[in-house]
Amino acid sequence: RADAAIERKKLRMESAHRPSCDIESLNQNFGEPEDIAK
Repeated sequence: RADAAIERKKLRMESAHRPSCDIESLNQNFGEPEDIAK
């Protein structure tokens, strides 16, 4: 679970440079959009 959290944190940093539609698809891939949005 900790590894997944680290991966989400990395993706969140990367997604800051991406269009919001890409961020949406990332959220859906992880199935925890509320977790990523924080």
